[in-house]
Amino acid sequence: MLLIFAEKPKTAKAIAKALGIPKLKTKALCYKNNDTVIIPAFGHLFELFMPEDYDKSLKEWTANSLPIIPDKFQIKLTDNPGVRRQYALMEKYYPKASEIIHAGDNDREGQYLIDEILDYLGNTKPVKRFFPQALSKQKVLKNFAKLEDNRKFINTTNAAMARTRSDWLIGLNITRAMSIAAREHGLDRILSGGRVQLIALTLVVDRDRAIESFVSINYFVPQITVKHPQGNFVAIWLPNKNHPLDSENRLIKKEYAQKIITGLKGQAGVIVSVSNSIKKKEPPLPYTQGTLLDAASTLYGLDVKKVAKITQSIYEAGLISYPRTNNPHLDIDEFDDGVKTLENLASHGNEAARKANPSIKSKTWKKAQSNDNKYAIIPTGDKPSTLTPDQKNIYNLIVERFIMQFYPPMQYASQQIITNVGGEQWKTSGTRVIEPGWTALKKKQDSTEKSLPKINEKDDITCLDAILQTKSTKPPARFTESKLIVAMENIDKFVPDPRVKAILRENAGIGTDGTRTEIVSLIKERTYIERIKGKGTQICSSKLGRFVKDIVPQALTDPSTSAMWDEFLNLIQDGEQTMEQFMEQTIAQLPGMVKAALNTKFPKELVGIVHKCPDCQSPIKRYKQKKKKGQYFWACYAEDKHHDGKPVFLPDEKGHPGQPYVRVDTTDLPHAECPEANCPDKMIQLESKKTPGFFYWKCKNKTHPIRFDNGGSPGDAMKVKKKKAS
Repeated sequence: MLLIFAEKPKTAKAIAKALGIPKLKTKALCYKNNDTVIIPAFGHLFELFMPEDYDKSLKEWTANSLPIIPDKFQIKLTDNPGVRRQYALMEKYYPKASEIIHAGDNDREGQYLIDEILDYLGNTKPVKRFFPQALSKQKVLKNFAKLEDNRKFINTTNAAMARTRSDWLIGLNITRAMSIAAREHGLDRILSGGRVQLIALTLVVDRDRAIESFVSINYFVPQITVKHPQGNFVAIWLPNKNHPLDSENRLIKKEYAQKIITGLKGQAGVIVSVSNSIKKKEPPLPYTQGTLLDAASTLYGLDVKKVAKITQSIYEAGLISYPRTNNPHLDIDEFDDGVKTLENLASHGNEAARKANPSIKSKTWKKAQSNDNKYAIIPTGDKPSTLTPDQKNIYNLIVERFIMQFYPPMQYASQQIITNVGGEQWKTSGTRVIEPGWTALKKKQDSTEKSLPKINEKDDITCLDAILQTKSTKPPARFTESKLIVAMENIDKFVPDPRVKAILRENAGIGTDGTRTEIVSLIKERTYIERIKGKGTQICSSKLGRFVKDIVPQALTDPSTSAMWDEFLNLIQDGEQTMEQFMEQTIAQLPGMVKAALNTKFPKELVGIVHKCPDCQSPIKRYKQKKKKGQYFWACYAEDKHHDGKPVFLPDEKGHPGQPYVRVDTTDLPHAECPEANCPDKMIQLESKKTPGFFYWKCKNKTHPIRFDNGGSPGDAMKVKKKKAS
């Protein structure tokens, strides 16, 4: 039997369709006939062990246990019912297989993901590698004809494993070290120290500081109103290298600007040149994960985590293609499938799809490259049943952008006029839409169209008026969560070194399509970044975020580090370096990084008021009472530091700890046998605090009733009034 492991449901479905293999009617996803079984993995099925999985004592975060470096890294199934169902199928059919086909994506993670499953299964059977370059029937069958031995790609898996394990070592150890240091100073919270998280945080901190240090300057733009027999128009001064301009070609000397316009009113001039051209504007490419997050977040004010969750739900409903992609293009070999999707949308009543031209091939359609396995997010053509308002909004964005690919480019006439008045040249630009094309689908039409009169070169004109516009330079724009994700995809734009730029661009930024949203959500959850009140989806760094960025080693916040990692990983993939060498370098850096993190001193403005245990002087924490809603208590559980080896409890007094609870020494109090049947415990006679002189008896067994005192012995059981259910 042939057993095929695919990375994604989409890949499994395409292979099954090409080979004519039906889908089984089971809760788990599987395609099967008499001699072939296809099972998708739903992404990574496994995760690395946590420290407590190696040693239960490591569940407690202590400085003495750092750095944590496993002798041998191990993996476990993720705690997800869907994942466990898929793996159960793999376990079921693996013993029956004579040959296995690896159909992971054409990248490091795709190679590693399926190899990880095979390794966990203890595979000893022959494995062939199928590369899902594109998923049309023709491409699938073509690539099945040129399968390769999977052993050839062991170095690709090693490169992916090296990155995963190194990220685990750095992220886990630095997170624990910083959090322990914070706790020692009274700041009881988890402080993340993951490599990609810190680089994303640095982008926000650096942008905020650039805004805060920005000094706006005024610059001046001379402007004239020109009189022409065919109609008047406005012209802007056209500077050249002979004028006193700043580095951005702006005129910042007001006196000089004023001198340009002085005396121009009423002066004669001439049209120097007129250029007319017909231009086209292509439709925007279909959405990637980053551009969809940005659009939905901006339009509907949703945070990126919610947009990603909604998009995933639409995908799981079978309405759109795989959403975790940074590729805005579609495979030209699948154009016919795209036309069928368009026809299906039209049959569902979509008027724009009905009016579209199925013969138009926009620039989104390209010949697939060897490493292409993810394409733009587009609709599948299936008819939606019930969508929530948020789902509908996001689905409609995807549908509209896809349909635009079957509309012609917008055509417009562009005109540029150069005028000479007073020895200076002046520029006027205008546009006029000839054919709206795809822009007819936009609900909001651009209102920038400006028609100009019919003018010829050497026409005489007169200056009707001359004014001086004063403008100011603007600071950089704040990040939004979605724009931060786009920045992570295009991290090369934030580094000056050309060589580093090239490496980062080649490796598609920092993080992956599947992790960037979670990373941004995590640094927000850690309160490193926060939304700015009254500013929509704009974000800024918090005091804590800036502090963390400044105290961690620069190597963890510098995108160049990621570039160096990628360069080394490429060498592993090419067989020129080994995973062990990469890991040795990572491990060698850990002790110094951990020591620095543990020695972090947290300022008072971050920690606030720190209350200390009256016994051991460690910071104490406020807890909610489980039985009494809305009430709190304070506790220190550092039993090993307390004189009696027990926790210390204090009452809460308006948000501050009160005096410690005094434990009653019951040794010398009257004791008696408990009347409850077969109870081995003794009852103790106690005096009521509320009513002095009133005695009662209480058993150590809390399930036994409290009893009245009867002449120095346990009497009848007290009847406790039960509270009525509200």
